[in-house]
Amino acid sequence: MKKKFFWFFILIVISANALSAEKHRSGHINDYSIFDVKHFGALGDGIANDAPAIQRAIDTASYYGGGTIWLPIGSYRLVVPLVPKSNIMIKGAGLGAVLMATTPVKGAIGQPSGDLYNFSVEDITIKGGVIDEGVFPRRARTYTPSFTSAIFMQGDRMADSLPHIENITVKNCNFLNVRGLPVFFQGISDKVLVTGNYFENCLDPGFIWCESVQFIANSVKKGADNGVSVSRGCVKAVIANNIFEDVAYWGVWCSGFMGTAGPQSFSITGNVMKRCGYGGVALVNGPQNGTVTGNTIDTVFNGPTDQQSKTHGRGVWITPLTVGGEVAQEASQIVISGNLFRHIARGGVSLSGASDILISGNSFINVGATDTTVSSVNYNTGIYTDDYAVPGGGLKRIGLVS
Repeated sequence: MKKKFFWFFILIVISANALSAEKHRSGHINDYSIFDVKHFGALGDGIANDAPAIQRAIDTASYYGGGTIWLPIGSYRLVVPLVPKSNIMIKGAGLGAVLMATTPVKGAIGQPSGDLYNFSVEDITIKGGVIDEGVFPRRARTYTPSFTSAIFMQGDRMADSLPHIENITVKNCNFLNVRGLPVFFQGISDKVLVTGNYFENCLDPGFIWCESVQFIANSVKKGADNGVSVSRGCVKAVIANNIFEDVAYWGVWCSGFMGTAGPQSFSITGNVMKRCGYGGVALVNGPQNGTVTGNTIDTVFNGPTDQQSKTHGRGVWITPLTVGGEVAQEASQIVISGNLFRHIARGGVSLSGASDILISGNSFINVGATDTTVSSVNYNTGIYTDDYAVPGGGLKRIGLVS
């Protein structure tokens, strides 16, 4: 009898461990598991260091398999980044629940200490130290000590030595006056979803080496770089129904960088880009298999107010990836359709080192420079090609349909 009971006990333990592991990966969180940070000692007065108390809430929720970390109305000062844990949602009272810093801190929510699954942040405000206003779009900023970034993570798609990170969500948050990238996701597996957020007076929300990026229904205003950057090493991207206003460089940067090609599957759809410094959509360094459809690109300047140049001011810019002076990967299999280009300083769509491109059904209104001293043929036009003085830099199978 004792022997039977012993093996029955072992079976229960094994089954419980298996269920715990499955729960860890599946993202199941008990809806009733709410951990109020003030019950763990957070004051939210903008003076006390609330990082230890909030971290205790996160660690306790993690111990019990996950849950919601609740931030009531208050200003929660951090002196170190919070360490995220699997199956945790950090949720707050919207504009009233503020994470802030008065000393240099790398970020509000930072690198996990181990593998991370199913982590989300909703309805909180992260406020940085940028203090200047003025004429936009503009690159330069002044700031006081605070967060460099708001949320930053590096996963093993970048390097094997890093933790595995998958299924990250940032929803309905406010990112204000962050001098660096407000969200910077690197090497995330499965998907990273950023939706319904408001970004003002920050650098660009950024993604590199991510498997699937979904940047949907956000508002980005007064950005000191691009509106959003889905860059080198990213595989798939959906950038849809966002509003980008007064950003210094590009509304959407869906491109490679530093010798690495751009995304290999993308959809840029239904966005509004107004008063951008460099241009609307950058598809440079060989992105492939994508669509740019139904966007409004309204008013593009010859650069931000503090970096003016006649070379800037394009609606959409398409280029290949070059390595060692030669084309390593063309931009290809791209459709530019149903977009409105209005008040674009230099020209509408620029092509070089590209193949299998369809440009169809777009509207061009007041596109091109008004400066009569500009005589180059690739200015003052709706669709134009740049001379690309590298081997393999020509154009192949370009379709134009009215």
